[in-house]
Amino acid sequence: MNSAFALDMTPLRGLPVLDHGRVKPIDTVARESIQFITGCESFGVVTTDGNSQQVSQPRDSLDLALDFAAHPVAWQTQPVLYVPLLALRSKLHMAESQEWIAPRTVMEDTEFTAWVNGLEQDRAAAEQNQETIFHADPAQGRLEDAAIELDSRLKMFEAATDLSLYPVLPTSGADSNTWLAISQIVTLSGQDGEIARPIQTAWSGVMNAYKQGDNAAFAAASGQFIGSIHDVVGVNYFDASRIAREVFYNWFKPFRWAWVIYLFAVVVLISSLMRRGKLMYAAAMSVFALAILFHVGAFALRCSITGWAPVTNMYETVIWVAMMGAIFSFILEMVYRQRTIAIGGAVVALLAAVVADNMPPEYGNNIRNLTPVLRSNYWLTIHVLTIVSSYAAFALALVLGNIVLGQYIYGKSDPAVIRTNLLFTYRAVQIGVLLVAAGTILGGLWADVSWGRFWGWDPKEVWALIVLLTYLALLHGRHAGWIKQFGMAAGAVLCFTAVVMSWYGVNFVLGAGLHSYGFNTGGQGYVFTAVGIQWAYVLLATFVHRGRQMAKAAHADEVPNALPVTGK
Repeated sequence: MNSAFALDMTPLRGLPVLDHGRVKPIDTVARESIQFITGCESFGVVTTDGNSQQVSQPRDSLDLALDFAAHPVAWQTQPVLYVPLLALRSKLHMAESQEWIAPRTVMEDTEFTAWVNGLEQDRAAAEQNQETIFHADPAQGRLEDAAIELDSRLKMFEAATDLSLYPVLPTSGADSNTWLAISQIVTLSGQDGEIARPIQTAWSGVMNAYKQGDNAAFAAASGQFIGSIHDVVGVNYFDASRIAREVFYNWFKPFRWAWVIYLFAVVVLISSLMRRGKLMYAAAMSVFALAILFHVGAFALRCSITGWAPVTNMYETVIWVAMMGAIFSFILEMVYRQRTIAIGGAVVALLAAVVADNMPPEYGNNIRNLTPVLRSNYWLTIHVLTIVSSYAAFALALVLGNIVLGQYIYGKSDPAVIRTNLLFTYRAVQIGVLLVAAGTILGGLWADVSWGRFWGWDPKEVWALIVLLTYLALLHGRHAGWIKQFGMAAGAVLCFTAVVMSWYGVNFVLGAGLHSYGFNTGGQGYVFTAVGIQWAYVLLATFVHRGRQMAKAAHADEVPNALPVTGK
């Protein structure tokens, strides 16, 4: 294995590869495959100390992917396949603290292999017959899912080692949707072999230079390899500028930097609240504006790569909520000139961006092709952006509601300040209701175009309606006087549970309906814990607030037992 060398992968990163219908740089393919195989963004050699494992010498993803191909036999005996589920580790005779297993160990476990093959055949048959497999024991379902996922990791590892993972040569001109993988190119013979000979020779030079750790030779051979492909099919079979932007996007990780800037904005905004002054306020708002502009630029970069509106999966919706929460608060801040609402928006943006940055790649961090029903920038823009923007407004109301509840728990806040913060909460809810109402109607119009009916009581449709009705009830109760100040703050927090169900629960918990393109699994523990903490926080604030009200009422009802006596 080439762990001693640190080759510069730059000359090869922009090599176009056809992956699941999308042309992307080999840099992206390597990052996605290594992360799926190992469960880590960067991986190296696993060292074992007793039953525990540690990753040492983390390496660049493309470097590691090439090392898989250069030394396949050596890597087969190294623990590289990620096994997150404890029950599956037990079935594979692993210690609970061990996270990775060697490919050869899995391949030689004939009992496990036969079991997984049977599971895959059963699921293929069920899918062909449009049937659903139910498990009386959910733990058994999770075990089977994890086993099939491990088998997929093994197959991807094998594809990386034999180079079938990298289709790089269009077969019938620039417009072909069928590309030959490197594994196929190096075995071509006859007339096709003569045509491909320069490509074969150049790839051999790439691998030899890689094994020798020769940077200059590697750069030269990489250039020759890419150039020899261009000599065969020309240079019009891919968008060179888009490939370059994607390589830059992978390296720069703009949304990770976005939450770093939002964190700085939160700190500066809180400082401006503590140290009043026009200069400090202007500096804080400038930092906040810079964070928003950077976020907008990051979205523009991603959209220039994907070609789609930026809300096609869970990852993109979360970072969109981060940006819109910041934008809504910035606009309201410019109207009311209060710091609290800017802090609330910055906190929304920070938390959402951090959550997105730590999401698994299957949630959408990786850029993939869209399902056919989503391939309409018109409807993605006017429906999905509208709905998800309403989530941002409701998230802003959530944070502001939490701030007000904190003021009630503290008990010494100025009532005027509480009224002002409640006004901001109310405005955020109003914005959200307007957007979710418009988005729900637009969703019905899109459904009519795509599925031939405006409304079909699909779970996603039903929960969008529940979100609308929940917040309408909150606004109506406040307007009618049924809900007082404390109730408005608590309602803004509790009502967000409906948003969580519509946004996350339908896709990740229910997994039913026509919106199957958004279905996924995982994260339930984190989400349920967060919701539980919020409800517990509201209950704590309720007990404290009610206790103070009762104490004040008791004090007001006290009557002196005797009047003071004067004179005789």
